[in-house]
Amino acid sequence: MQRDLSAIDGQSFDAVIIGGGVVGAAIARDAARRGLRIALLERDDFAAAASEAMSHAVPGGISYLARGQLRRARSALAERAIWRRIAPHQIEPQTFMLPLPTGQGLRLLQARLATAAFAALGRGRHEGFEPGPLWLSASDAIAAEPVLDGKAIAGAALYHDHRVDEPERVVLGLVADAVAHGAVVANHLECSGLSLRDGWVNGVVARDGIGGQALRCSAKTVVNATGPEAAAFATSLLPRQAGAVLQRSKGIHLIVPPLTRGHALSFSDTLGHAFVMPWKGFSLVGTTDTRFDGKPDSIRADNEDIALLLGQLRRLCPGLEIGPMLATYAGLRALPGDADGANRSVGAAAIVDHGADGAAGLVSVFGGNWTSARLMAEHAVDQLGKAVGRPLRPCDTATAPLPSVPAEGVPAFLAHWQRKLPSWPAEEVAAWVKAYGADIARVLGRIVLPDRHDATARERVRFAYAVTDEMALTATDVARRLARWSALAAPGLAERAAAFLATGRSVLGRRVKQGTPNAV
Repeated sequence: MQRDLSAIDGQSFDAVIIGGGVVGAAIARDAARRGLRIALLERDDFAAAASEAMSHAVPGGISYLARGQLRRARSALAERAIWRRIAPHQIEPQTFMLPLPTGQGLRLLQARLATAAFAALGRGRHEGFEPGPLWLSASDAIAAEPVLDGKAIAGAALYHDHRVDEPERVVLGLVADAVAHGAVVANHLECSGLSLRDGWVNGVVARDGIGGQALRCSAKTVVNATGPEAAAFATSLLPRQAGAVLQRSKGIHLIVPPLTRGHALSFSDTLGHAFVMPWKGFSLVGTTDTRFDGKPDSIRADNEDIALLLGQLRRLCPGLEIGPMLATYAGLRALPGDADGANRSVGAAAIVDHGADGAAGLVSVFGGNWTSARLMAEHAVDQLGKAVGRPLRPCDTATAPLPSVPAEGVPAFLAHWQRKLPSWPAEEVAAWVKAYGADIARVLGRIVLPDRHDATARERVRFAYAVTDEMALTATDVARRLARWSALAAPGLAERAAAFLATGRSVLGRRVKQGTPNAV
């Protein structure tokens, strides 16, 4: 996957998609697979903002059941199952435990009913789970997760959901599939304006964030998929636009040493919600939900946010000790609203045609969550097909796996590579399989034999692959290709990536070309 600005500048497209997060990447993938000529422009890097700074859950919608939204829960379960089917090496099962305090009989009954209904509704859609209990006594819950010891709980309800450990790489997989079907993509390329003719969009103006070059291309439609910035971006293009209305919610997460043995813990009451989830040898603690009106580059977990989250945890699970904070991060979520400022419910998605704003052919897509991103993309591309005025191929993104999915199934594929690489730590083989899937052979093919046993050399080959095959242009891009958790597991990753770009890229590039790759 190469960045080629000449494939964009002066060219014509059916649609230009602005924004390379999970929604924009999913739209690009869907549109390209259905036969549209697509360009995808990302101002920063793929999955650089909200799509990366998420809770790492791919929820099936149990919270919708609590609000009586049965149709939305069914849709979420169906979409969650699709993610597991199209990216099984990256979307994994996760069992959640909902500890319930003593003395709240009604809440206990409601929780048991909700988890039973969720299990029944998702029957056949809980891929990767073995049948098991939906309720644990207090003693069994504490035996399963000793961190609950000493808490006054009546027991714990269990439910099955899914998680994504490396959202950055899932988005990259969506982009790669779009490219494989003819899309042209570029990161660090900012859309700075629209070209209009008689009230219709006919192109975009962009600026290369690396070299400063100005570019223009023509397009029949333009999709604004900039997530929490969708309203601000639409207004920057159309100062009087009134179609894209949203509020932004800020959520923070704490990364701490592991708290649980494998379950995610979910806590809630009428005042709020918090969770603890296992993540790549750490625990994620989240999250807040506060209105945010600042600039995106100011988004961070500040002391006030951290105090708010820790206060929620103290209320919901008194005495829970979360240990030292290793890192924090913050992300934004777009909450679609009406013109009067009222929010729609969390999880709702919006697809806005800006024809009434004087820019027919400009469509803003925002809201939703990770689970709903593929379905949002399908609906958006249905609308694009009408705008370009020709029939599209049927949508197949619900059944077509991403290009890196191992054909023989993940367990067999992982076992094969563990046998193939007996000198590697088992967890590193598993990490490479999760990151690269079926592409692992291409990455390994760059390593000459002695370096197979050198962890530093293996990391540098990952850096090289990120640059040559995954469109990483900056040290931050390179580090992102190895996913956020790698920087915590191997401190100094960003600095090593920067040093590689400064001094090691050309040397390693010659070595890869001149060395004799191993048979893999």
